[in-house]
Amino acid sequence: MVSRNHKINNRNSYRKHIDARRTYSRLYYQRNKERILARNAAYRQSNREKVAEGHKKSHAKWYAKNRQSVLVKCRVRTYGISGERVKSLLSRPCEICGDASHHIDHNHLSGAVRGPLCKHCNWALGHFRDDVGRLQKAIRYLKKYQTP
Repeated sequence: MVSRNHKINNRNSYRKHIDARRTYSRLYYQRNKERILARNAAYRQSNREKVAEGHKKSHAKWYAKNRQSVLVKCRVRTYGISGERVKSLLSRPCEICGDASHHIDHNHLSGAVRGPLCKHCNWALGHFRDDVGRLQKAIRYLKKYQTP
């Protein structure tokens, strides 16, 4: 049977070893910095596709993990509202059709935030150029050709 002290001593010696290895690695890098950087640059130069693919994969992995916070920060910057307000707007359903909202509608002239919309309603308003007259004409058109 192994005593508890044995496990603790092993853990402590492992930590000491890691600290010593880290210190050695730092010193080695400082002494050989130019050679290491030149070797890395040469590798990146001769393996551009492989390096680019690695960057794409790591960025995709990072973005998948941080997507929500990136989208909130982008909307905070775009609309000038707080992150809490963005989260609040996106947690509500679309104000037109009631589906889940993923867009924040805003007035293109004043920049004022109007409310949450789903993708389709947001695009529809955009295609009608936020013109109430056009929307009313579209409603009349739809009613005219509505099937019973």
